[in-house]
Amino acid sequence: MIKISWKLNLSSALLGIFFAAFNSMVFAQAEDSSEFFDQKISESLAIGQSMDISVTFKNTSSNSWSSEKGYKLVFVGADEPETWGISAVSMPADAKIELNGLAKFEFTVTAPSKPGIYKIQWQMTNKELNQFGEKSPIVAIAVSETDLQAKFVSQLVPNTLKSNSNYKVTLQYQNTGSSAWSNKSGFSLIPATNKVNKSWGISSVQLPANRTTAPGEFLTLNIPVKTPKKPGTYPFQWQIAKNGTGFGDKSPVINVRVESGKSPHQAEIVFQRVPKSMKAGNQYDVAVVVKNTGTSMWTADSVSLVSQAPARNLDWFINNVEMQEKDMVLPGNMKSFAFKVVAPQKPGIYNFQWQLHDKKVGFFGPRTPYEQIRVTK
Repeated sequence: MIKISWKLNLSSALLGIFFAAFNSMVFAQAEDSSEFFDQKISESLAIGQSMDISVTFKNTSSNSWSSEKGYKLVFVGADEPETWGISAVSMPADAKIELNGLAKFEFTVTAPSKPGIYKIQWQMTNKELNQFGEKSPIVAIAVSETDLQAKFVSQLVPNTLKSNSNYKVTLQYQNTGSSAWSNKSGFSLIPATNKVNKSWGISSVQLPANRTTAPGEFLTLNIPVKTPKKPGTYPFQWQIAKNGTGFGDKSPVINVRVESGKSPHQAEIVFQRVPKSMKAGNQYDVAVVVKNTGTSMWTADSVSLVSQAPARNLDWFINNVEMQEKDMVLPGNMKSFAFKVVAPQKPGIYNFQWQLHDKKVGFFGPRTPYEQIRVTK
């Protein structure tokens, strides 16, 4: 009897170990993972100034993210979280982000009380407070006592241009400081780096003589440029300045491809139709008509219309509009992109702008007219 009992007990123990191992394999939760997608952060602030931040991460695991499950965005910058008055940002209560979905966090921070360079960075975390996935790129923010502040808004700069030719490009800034800008007061637009200066041969662009840009107002500058004689890729980046010293945001760097002769990838914006105001969450029809002014044919497997300001943003629920499967746009012909957008859920002012994109050469041609759409409840 003792022998039999010992065998049964051993068998039961082995069976328990087997089921424990089986449960662990079957019911183990997948590992959390994420990819950085996009962020909107100003690079300069005045002491105590508020700044709206937007950070977006992509869910690359099979675990769904939600506020109920404890997923958050956490501060992982070199400075202490108290520097910006925030250490974590919860997901919206009704949000549920599945595999390949995008989690967009929108929040406000306040600049520190002392001037200096402060670094800010973010990462996803789960309910166990384990940080996972990619971190957002570090942004160094200059906090100063000065009343001179400038926020970059938009720019219209083609990605491809003909060498030794004259063009006009457009940049727009907002005066977010407390001092008005004017030509008489020494304000101008300058190249952000010496390399930009040498590439385009422009040391500064004067502000309009009869225009004063008060705090809160927008300044739009149309800049005449002449492309370099030598084909190549040249950086294009600018900044508002006073008496030759730059301040505030720099425009995003655009590496302009300068080609000899007529570029095969050229376009002209013919028409854009979009409502000036929308209701949050509602769907709207928009249209963009473009003309092929280059020498190459556009095909559906290569050319599409992509959102800008910033590039590939998902503010309108869609960021890429493809041509129909058999579409072929020959040089000199026009193409109409008719598509639907969904207004953001949060009321506010949102940028609306698009540009053609080729899978082999990148963005080309001018962007569509820059629109600021008012979204209401």
